[in-house]
Amino acid sequence: MCYISQGQKLVPWLLVEVKKPGFSLEEEAIPQAESYSLILDSPFFCVTDGNVFKFFVTGPSQGKSIPVKGLPPVPSSEFLQPDIEDILFPAHLNSLVDSFILGLKNESKFRDDTKWRDDAPKRLHQRVFSRINSISPHELKNSLDENLMLKRPNKQELFRQIDEDFDKFRKVLKFIREFKGDPVVNINKLLDKKGDLHLERGGIFFVTQLLAVDITPLDHIIISPYGHLSLKSTDVSSKIENT
Repeated sequence: MCYISQGQKLVPWLLVEVKKPGFSLEEEAIPQAESYSLILDSPFFCVTDGNVFKFFVTGPSQGKSIPVKGLPPVPSSEFLQPDIEDILFPAHLNSLVDSFILGLKNESKFRDDTKWRDDAPKRLHQRVFSRINSISPHELKNSLDENLMLKRPNKQELFRQIDEDFDKFRKVLKFIREFKGDPVVNINKLLDKKGDLHLERGGIFFVTQLLAVDITPLDHIIISPYGHLSLKSTDVSSKIENT
């Protein structure tokens, strides 16, 4: 299969069925290649015995393909990017990815919200985690307010703790910044109401937003039970620790 590149996706372009010399291309190779091309959604296919090359435009169904003279067209350079690391999804997820991209293009509110969610961890790293020892309580509250999703009662309680015990709050932030070892054990320490790292109203949603600042999803990811069930329905393989 010859692929073209569309973003980070490799898309079939030309399927080639190779047979040994003397093999009957008309009777067996063409129907076989056509069926593969239909299954893989390749717009073109070719059959060859090494000496003869026959090219076709894949039709809408078996037996409906169109023979072409010469080679299939060559896509423009934007679709011929080298070193593309293909991201493979089950077929039915491709439509969800396409819908997401379409939403980004057409819905300004959705696009702005997505950009904010992407930029917020970067801002928190720059404004908070890279300067924990020098940040002031006022600067910390402003950064958390601007870059975290906090319900009003939770925010009020967390801000109260910043004002009353700033050293403890910084201790929690340092623990999250230096997050090492078993993630489940560490998160349980942060959620243990009797522990010295617990912040009132600093539940799992608050903790994981802060963890997202410096922890790569390739190492750790936390998914709600509902999200876990949704992932199972998509056939995406995942290893999930529930906390």
